[in-house]
Amino acid sequence: MIGSGFTVRVHPVVILSIVDSYERRESRGGCCNKAIGTLLGYYEKNAVEVVNCYGVKYSESKDEASIDRFMNKEMFELNRASNPHESIVGWYSTSDEISNASQLFHDYYMEAVPKKASGRDVTPVVHLIVDVNKEGEDLGIEAFVLQKVKVPHSEGFQSLLLVPVRLQLIASEVEKVGLAALTKSSDFKAREVELVRDLEQVKKCLSDLIKWIGIMRQYVTSVLEGKIVGDTDIGRQLLETISQWHNITPSVFNAMISSGLKDFLMLTYLTELSQTQLTLQDKFLNL
Repeated sequence: MIGSGFTVRVHPVVILSIVDSYERRESRGGCCNKAIGTLLGYYEKNAVEVVNCYGVKYSESKDEASIDRFMNKEMFELNRASNPHESIVGWYSTSDEISNASQLFHDYYMEAVPKKASGRDVTPVVHLIVDVNKEGEDLGIEAFVLQKVKVPHSEGFQSLLLVPVRLQLIASEVEKVGLAALTKSSDFKAREVELVRDLEQVKKCLSDLIKWIGIMRQYVTSVLEGKIVGDTDIGRQLLETISQWHNITPSVFNAMISSGLKDFLMLTYLTELSQTQLTLQDKFLNL
């Protein structure tokens, strides 16, 4: 039985890959009204973290539905070569409709998900729905798991029920940088944005840091003066941040800055050197 606090954590690259899979669905042949595929990730205590995915071919009619098992196996083996820690945790669909075909697809993935992968008697198989046609600010993303439900007044018969579970979108620091660059392009008609140089990026990050320090200082001052009611969660996070800062001595801090700056300058130098070599190689090839 799935616990009440069971959570499905999804990274943004998964959502972007699913949307891309929907846009490319015609190139895979077969049904083209939606896209389905395999979710990859790993199990944690009372949670599943979905970090990757890929689309698969399928066929669907009124009476039957099937998935390209060979393609799914080959794609999984290909992914495992570079990401050995990722395993199959479920599947996705770009349609908000749950039909008889959904049950057949889910049955297949119940067999594909490794047994005991989550340390439970029953390994939860995630079904992620991304409604690409949904309008409005809501992303239209839902997560389900399958549970066996005892039918009243029947002996030994159990029904299968898709139960909605808590969904959480999370992103690493690297993903946040990528998302910030992508969202910038929404302000331009061409939907294009140039990536800033490394030093300019550092300058922008420092400017943002100074800005947020000012916002936090104003917030703390307003709480102390009784202008607003303090938030315990914000106060706890501020306390944790300040306690970590006090554990760093000035000498250690200066050493960190010096080491980080040297690494940054070396990386910048090597990057520019590689760009110069590629430019020269391209010119020699075109002679």
